Amino acid sequence: MISRQVQLADDPLWYKDAIIYQLHVRSFFDSNNDGIGDFQGLAQKLDYLEDLGVNVVWLLPFYPSPLKDDGYDIASYSGIHPFYGTMEDFTKFLKKAHYRGIRVITELVINHTSDNHPWFQLARRSPKGSKLRNYYVWSDTPEKYKGVRIIFKDFETSNWTYDAIAESYYWHRFYSHQPDLNYESKDVRKAVLRFLDMWMDKGVDGLRLDAIPYLYEQEGTSCENLPQTHTFLKQLRAHIDKNYSNRVLLAEANQWPEQVVPYFGDDDECHMALHFPIMPRLFMAIRMENHFPIVDILNQTPAIPKNSQWAMFLRNHDELTLEMVTDRDRDYMYQVYARDRAMRINLGIRRRLAPLLENDRKQIELMNCLLFSMPGTPIIYYGDEIGMGDNIFLGDRNGIRTPMQWSADRNAGFSKANPQQLFLPITLDPQYHYEAVNVQNQQSNQNSLLWWMKHLINLRKRFKAFGRGSIKFLNVKNPKILAFLREYDNEKILILANLAGSVQYVQLEIPEYKGMTPLELFGQTELPCITESPYLFTLGAYGFYWFQLYEKPAEVIQTIPQRSLPTFRLEGYWENLIKDKNKQRLERIIFDYIKYCGWFRGKGIGVERLEIIESFRIPDNKDIFHIVLFEIEYSNSVIERYILPAGYTSSHANLPEAAVIAKLTSTKNLEGFIYDAIYSDTFLLSFLNFTANKRDQRGIKGRLITSALKRFPTNDILHISVENREEEQVTVTFGQKYSMKIYRWLEPGISPELEISDYLTSKKFAHIMQVRSSLQYSVFNEENTALGIIYDYVPNQGSIWQYTLNYLMKNYEAAGKQIANFQKIPSEPGYFFDILNAQPPVFVQEFFQLYSEQMQLLAQRTAKLHTILSMSDEQAFKPEPFTDFHKYSQYQSVYSLIRETIRLLDNRLSQLPPDIREQGRIIMHSEKDIISRFKAIRDRHISAMRIRIHGNYNLGKILYTGKDFIITGFEGQYGHSLSERRNKMSPLRDAANMLRSIHYASFFSTFNIPRSGFPLAVEQIVPVQNLWYLWTCAAFVSSYLNHSKDMPFMPKDSEELKELLRCYLLERTFIELQNELKNRPEWARVPFEGILQIIRKTK
Repeated sequence: MISRQVQLADDPLWYKDAIIYQLHVRSFFDSNNDGIGDFQGLAQKLDYLEDLGVNVVWLLPFYPSPLKDDGYDIASYSGIHPFYGTMEDFTKFLKKAHYRGIRVITELVINHTSDNHPWFQLARRSPKGSKLRNYYVWSDTPEKYKGVRIIFKDFETSNWTYDAIAESYYWHRFYSHQPDLNYESKDVRKAVLRFLDMWMDKGVDGLRLDAIPYLYEQEGTSCENLPQTHTFLKQLRAHIDKNYSNRVLLAEANQWPEQVVPYFGDDDECHMALHFPIMPRLFMAIRMENHFPIVDILNQTPAIPKNSQWAMFLRNHDELTLEMVTDRDRDYMYQVYARDRAMRINLGIRRRLAPLLENDRKQIELMNCLLFSMPGTPIIYYGDEIGMGDNIFLGDRNGIRTPMQWSADRNAGFSKANPQQLFLPITLDPQYHYEAVNVQNQQSNQNSLLWWMKHLINLRKRFKAFGRGSIKFLNVKNPKILAFLREYDNEKILILANLAGSVQYVQLEIPEYKGMTPLELFGQTELPCITESPYLFTLGAYGFYWFQLYEKPAEVIQTIPQRSLPTFRLEGYWENLIKDKNKQRLERIIFDYIKYCGWFRGKGIGVERLEIIESFRIPDNKDIFHIVLFEIEYSNSVIERYILPAGYTSSHANLPEAAVIAKLTSTKNLEGFIYDAIYSDTFLLSFLNFTANKRDQRGIKGRLITSALKRFPTNDILHISVENREEEQVTVTFGQKYSMKIYRWLEPGISPELEISDYLTSKKFAHIMQVRSSLQYSVFNEENTALGIIYDYVPNQGSIWQYTLNYLMKNYEAAGKQIANFQKIPSEPGYFFDILNAQPPVFVQEFFQLYSEQMQLLAQRTAKLHTILSMSDEQAFKPEPFTDFHKYSQYQSVYSLIRETIRLLDNRLSQLPPDIREQGRIIMHSEKDIISRFKAIRDRHISAMRIRIHGNYNLGKILYTGKDFIITGFEGQYGHSLSERRNKMSPLRDAANMLRSIHYASFFSTFNIPRSGFPLAVEQIVPVQNLWYLWTCAAFVSSYLNHSKDMPFMPKDSEELKELLRCYLLERTFIELQNELKNRPEWARVPFEGILQIIRKTK
C-alpha cells in the first residue's frame, strides 16, 4: 500500500466537512490535443480546483469501455481507457491532488459490466451451471422476476435480453448492453474485492458504488434493496475498515429516504449516500414559492447513524431524476422545467443548473445557498460554478457533459484540436456561449458567479455545523420563506431563504435564543439582539441570509370589485378580431375579463404573461364566432391554456353580466359588445354543426380536427340546455339527440375522458353515453388537445345525487312516524364491513329496501365497468401489478396530503364551529396512526392488479334513467394532470369515492330541514340518516364484491381488500377535508366524521 501524503488530515470523518467537485476526465481538459480530456490535463487544472476551494474530486468512470453509456459500461476494472491516458498518468494525478489536500473518489460500477467485458464473453460461451457462466444472471425464459420495473423505459422494453451465443436470456436492470453480475456467485464477490483492493492500494480515498440496490435478484420481490445486498455491503465495509484508513464508500441508491437509510447499516455499510429525493424538491419549492416540499422530505428522512452522511447535490452527470416524486409532482416539474420533450429522458430532465433556472443569477445563488446549508456534504457538478449551459439536441445525457469552458479561445480553451475532433461540441447557445461564459472571464471579474461560489465555499468550510450539525425547521406563517437552524457544539447558524420572486417578510418567534446576536455572514453585518418579541426580517426576491447566532449582551376575505366594462377599438371588420394591433388589445381585454370568471383557475396568482396563441372562425348563416385560445404564464412558471369563444352582438340586453367581455367600437362603424359565446345557443349549435359535418379548419399555428367517422344529422334540434357555463367544463344538451362537453381549461395530451369513453364505446358497454365525435386542437410537434366531446344523448331523470336527496326527504317524512324505533339504535354509525352479509332490521328494510336494490344494481354496473376496463392488451389499458415503485409513489402522495391537511387544520381550527373543534383535535393527534396505515399498505405485497378506473366516481356522475344507470364523467379527478389521471389504480378507489359520496348525500339531505317546515328536528333524524348511510354502503360494497370477486384487479385476501378500501376511504376523506377547510369550514364536520369512523372502528 502507498503511504498517504501529509497534506491530508488524519480524520476518519473527513467526508462530513468535504466540498465535492464532480467531473468527467474527458470533459475537463485535453493535454494532447486529440479532442478528449485526459488525466494529464486534469492534473494541470488542479490549481484551479484548489483555488475554487473544493477538497474532494469525484471522477466518473475512466476504465476501458465501449462508451455506450458514458463509461458506466465497463470492459475492465483494472485499467485506464486509452482516451484518458495511462495508469502512470492516473497515479501522478492522484499524488498531485493529495499534495494539494484534495482527496479523490472514483466509481466502482459493480452491478453490471459491459457485454464486451471478458467475463461476459467467457460466460456466454461456458456451459450452463458452470462457474464462469454463473458470473451473470441467466434464464431460459424472460418470465422470471416478472413485475420488476424497467428503469430505462425510454430505451428498453424488458429486463431480459436473449443471447444467441448462450442460447439463453441474461438479466440487465439498465441497458441491454450492460448485463448484471450474479452476486450469488462467490467468485464474483471475490473478484469485486480484488479490484477494490487494487484501487485502494493505489491511494483513492473513496469509491462510489453505482446502482447498489440492484445487486441481488429474488423471485417474488422487486429485486431491489434485498437483505442479501446489505449482507454483502457489510462484508465490503469490514474488509475496508480492516485494511485501510480514512476511506469512504458512497452509495448511489435512487430510492426514498427510508429505503436508503439501511445502506448506512449501523455505521457498518456505506459511509455516505446520495439523497436523491431532496434534489427535485429544491427545484419544486422555488417554482411553487413554497417551503413545504423541502421541509416535508427532510421531515420524512429518518435519522442516520452518527458517523454516516448524506451527499447533497443540485445537478450531476445524469438527468434531474424524478423517480422519487409523486406522479403529480413529476408532471409539475415537467411543466415548469421541461415543457419541450427534448429536455426529458427516462423519468427525468436532462438540463444543467443555469438553464433550469433560466440563467437567473439570483435563483442560482439561492439554490447553491440551499445546497450548502442542507444537512450533508454538497456536490458541485463541473461547470455549474460558472453557469455553463447545455445542449438538449445532443443524444442521451451528453448535452450536460460538454467540454469545460476555460476561455474565449478556440474550443473554449478545452483543446487545441480541430473543433470537429472534439468528443462533444462546445456550447454555442448565445446565452451560454463559451466566449461569454468561461473561467478566464469570470476570474477577472470579482462580481462573477465564480467568485461568489468561491466565497460561498470558503464560508461554509469555516463552520462544522453545516456538515456535522443538527437541523431544526422553524414554524413560519409565510410559506414562501424557509427558515431553519443548523447547530453543532457552540455553533448556531440561522438560515433564511425567500423562495419567491418578490419581496417577502417573516416574523420569527425564537425566544429560546433570547440575548443572542445575529451576525450576517456574507457581509459581516451585526443585527439587533434577539428578544422575546417576534423578530421581523424582510427578504428581497430569491434572497437569503446566513446568520451566526452568538452570545452578546384573521383571515383576509378577498372581495371582487365591481367590474367596469372596458372598450375595445377594433381596426377593420369583426373578422379581423385578432389581426395585427387587435390581437394585443384583445389580450389586454381578456386579461381584465378572466379575473371575474368562475372558470379561471388562477385567481390570486401573479400573471406574468397572457398571449393569444390561436384562433378559429366558426361561421353561422348570420354570424361569425371566433374560438380564441390563449395562454397564461404565472409568476411561479406554470403555464395554462384556455378557450374563449367570442361573439359580437349589437345589444347585450339578453345576456347575463358575466357574459359581456367589452364594449366594441370599430374603424368600420361597427358598434356593440364582445361576449362569451358559450352564452349563445346560436354558437353552440354552430359548434355542433362544425363537428357533425367533419369540418377541419386551419388556424394560426394548428388545426381544429374532428374524429367523427361519418356525418350525423343536426337539423331537427329544437331545444338546447346548458349546465355549468361558469365552470371549467360546460355540458350542453341538444334536444334528445346529443350531449356535448366543452372544456374551457385545456391540457395538451390524451384526454382520459375521451380515451376511456372511446374504449368503452368500442366494447359496446351499454351503461355510458356512446361517443359520437370529438373536437381536438392539433399543432405540429405537440400532443393533441381535446376541446370537446359529443355523445349520443340517453334520456334520463337527472343525476342519482339529486334522486337520492329527493328519496331521502320523502322517507324522512315516513320514518318520522316510526322515529321511536330508529331512536332505539345508537346514533353513531357503525362500520359497513361488519354487516356485509347481515340483514337490516325489518322496519329499516321497509323504508330503504328500494334504494338498497338500486345501489346493488349500481354496484353491479360498476363491477362490469371495471371488468371491461381490465380486459385489454392495449398498453393504455393493460392491467399492471402493484410494484414497489408505484406503492412508494402513492404513499408519498398521500403522506404529503395528510401532512398538508393537518397543518391547514391546525391553522383553521379556531375558525371551525365550536361543536366540531374537538373532533379536529382528535384527528390532529391521530396523524401518526393514520400515516402508519398507509405505510403498512406500502410495505405489504398486494396481490391485485392495477387498471384504468373512473377516477372521480360519485353520485353526481351517475345518471338515472328510471330503471338503470348511465355512467358519465371519465375525466378523472379534475385539476390533476392528464398523466396522473391516466395512471392505473385499484378500482377500489372508485368504490371508496362512491361511499364518500353516499356519506355526503346523507348529510346534505338534512341541510334544508331547519328551513323547510319539516315536523322533526335534524337531531331526531340523525338515527335514520345514519342507518340509511350504513346499510346503503353495505348494499353497494356487498354487491360490488360479489360481481367482481374473481377478477384479477381484486385482492385475493379479504384483509388486504379491507385495508386497501379503508386507506382509499381515508385518502378521499382527507382530500374532502382540505377542500372544506379552504372553502366552507362549517362542512368540515362531514369528513371529520368519515375519518373518525374509520380510525375508531378499525383500531
